[in-house]
Amino acid sequence: MTATTTAPAPVAARAATPPIRVVAVADSDSYLKWGAATLDRLGPDHETTLLVVRSPIAPTPSQVGAATASTRFAAAPPPVLGVAALRRTLARLAPDVLLVSATGPVAELVCEMAARLPQRPVLVSGLPGMALPATLKALRFRARCDVLVTHSRRERREYAAVAEGLGLSPALALARLPFLPPAPGTEGDGTDRAMPEVSRVVFAPQAKVPAARSQRERILVALDDLARTRPDVEVVVKLRAAPGEQQTHEELLPFDALWTDLARAGLVTESHVTFATGPLSDQLVPGSALVTVSSTAVLESVAAGLPALVIEDFGVNERMLNAAFVGSGCLGSLDDLAAGRFGRLTDAWAQDNYLHPEPDDLADVLGGLVARRRDGTLPPTDVRIEVARRGHRRRLLRAALRSTLPRQVLVVAGAVRHPVAFVRRGSR
Repeated sequence: MTATTTAPAPVAARAATPPIRVVAVADSDSYLKWGAATLDRLGPDHETTLLVVRSPIAPTPSQVGAATASTRFAAAPPPVLGVAALRRTLARLAPDVLLVSATGPVAELVCEMAARLPQRPVLVSGLPGMALPATLKALRFRARCDVLVTHSRRERREYAAVAEGLGLSPALALARLPFLPPAPGTEGDGTDRAMPEVSRVVFAPQAKVPAARSQRERILVALDDLARTRPDVEVVVKLRAAPGEQQTHEELLPFDALWTDLARAGLVTESHVTFATGPLSDQLVPGSALVTVSSTAVLESVAAGLPALVIEDFGVNERMLNAAFVGSGCLGSLDDLAAGRFGRLTDAWAQDNYLHPEPDDLADVLGGLVARRRDGTLPPTDVRIEVARRGHRRRLLRAALRSTLPRQVLVVAGAVRHPVAFVRRGSR
């Protein structure tokens, strides 16, 4: 059984043209959140189905609940399918559009699968969250795609440049991150409103950065300092996953485990910080401020009218995944965190980075390509794959195995063959 919904449409519209059938395939918690929310933004003339492909990072039921919260899929969890079952399902559903909402290797596999269908769908992909810098690897994995969804003016410029360098020419749709409110249609995004009183600080971790244990501990100590000097402020760490749950990127040093170690050593007071899971939106209540090293959570916070702080102590660069925040008005230090000082995005930065006033054009882009699919003029994708030919077959095999073999087998095989790479694995 698949999680399929059709948004209501006027009777006349339904009679005039068949709905556009859109299937999204996700493989992890963050991609599932992006895929579900992207489907939710499509208009009433779209019939949507959400699927999860089996992989070692497939979301748990609680992660599925958090990822689909506030979408039309919240009441009907998507099925988890292996590669063979996914192939059969796609052949049966015959979608007009396939939204490939998955990490690079799985995205490549799913695109290859869809390209072999009797009448291939329009292939669409994108990256969840802030997808800067634009990388060759991200586009090579998605070389077959007709459409790449970008979420800011800056992303569209940078991905256009990378695509041109590869000899690719996907349509670059512009759409706000789907878990942000729709564009207001005017310049500015409310970022110049008065700073509200902060009574609650929410730290949103990243799985990959900072990587060093000592750096992560410094963040926790700063949170402890804030709680100690400001007993009127509630301090929360919003975990990306509960213990034992997988994530899109493996988190080797979870903050809850580090906090326990620090508390046992007497370096922090255990009761000063609480830990939470579930949707981030549940934490961004009035009076909150958001803290992170690098996270799309900053945008969710600002869009909700809340202040934010992006920690710069460990560097502001592509390695720390926070270079995009230069000039944002939200960069600050651990000293700022400990003192409860936060920032607000500047209008100029917001308009170029994710809070642009233009309405989404994804539905319009899809409409034109679906018309070509239905009249049989959608071109084959094989020529595009030449830009990603190096290692192509090896990557497809690896992705297929990851979606078929038990996790225990994959853990042993990966650790034996590539111990360091396996531990540090992670692809967009």
